[in-house]
Amino acid sequence: MNSKGIVTLEALLVVPVWIVFGLAAAVCTGALYKEAMLQEAVREMVKVVAAASAVTRAFPSLPPEWQTFVIPHEAMLRTVQSPQLHAQWITPFLHTFVDDASVLEKRHMRIERVALPVDDARWFGVVVSYTWHVPILGRAIVLRASAIERCWYGI
Repeated sequence: MNSKGIVTLEALLVVPVWIVFGLAAAVCTGALYKEAMLQEAVREMVKVVAAASAVTRAFPSLPPEWQTFVIPHEAMLRTVQSPQLHAQWITPFLHTFVDDASVLEKRHMRIERVALPVDDARWFGVVVSYTWHVPILGRAIVLRASAIERCWYGI
C-alpha cells in the first residue's frame, strides 16, 4: 500500500474543510466584534442624550464650548419620526461616538427608530442598523443595536 498516496488523499479531503471552518470562524468573530462596537456607540449616545436633557432644561443658555455636547431641548421634545430629524441631529451625534479608527464605517449606519421623550414618557431610545458587506460571502449582513434610557428632567 502506498502511504504517500493515502496522506495526499486525506489532505485533499481535510484541508478544504479546515479552510471553510477557518473562514466561517473569521466571519463570525468579525460580526460579533462589529456588533459589540455598534452596541457600545449606541448605548453611550443614548446615555449622553438622557443626561443632556436635564442640562438643557435647567440651563437654557450654555457656554459655547458646551453647545457641541448637548442636544437642544426643542429637538428632544419633537414627536416627528422623520428622516430629516435623523439626518439633522441624531445620525451626526451617533457618529461622534464611533472612533475614526474603528472597524465600523459611518456610512453604513442607519437610524431605524427613535423614541423621543414626550409629556410623561421620559425615555429616549434608538434602534440602529449597520450593513456589513462580507467580502468572503459576497453578501451583506445587517447588525442591529438598540438602547433606551430614562431622561433626567428633575434637578
